[in-house]
Amino acid sequence: MPDIPAELLTRGGPWGLIALFFLLYFTGRVLPLWVVEKLLDAARERAADLEAARLASEEARRVQAQQLTELLELARTTDAVIRALPRPKGDET
Repeated sequence: MPDIPAELLTRGGPWGLIALFFLLYFTGRVLPLWVVEKLLDAARERAADLEAARLASEEARRVQAQQLTELLELARTTDAVIRALPRPKGDET
């Protein structure tokens, strides 16, 4: 909060309070209620968007993990099939 002279508050009376209000208003420390509500609504909307993005990301991660599990299973099966094939004669690898 800005340094407010004590004289303004004690001797200023009602005019001191009005001056204090305008000082706070013009320095951005006091906002009208409609501005505060607008800012809060925007923050709530942003939070809802972030939550939706988080849920979509979790679902994508779950699908990716499931696909990876299936791919690993297919790779193991393919490896087992290839190893079970007879080797050509003369191939020592």
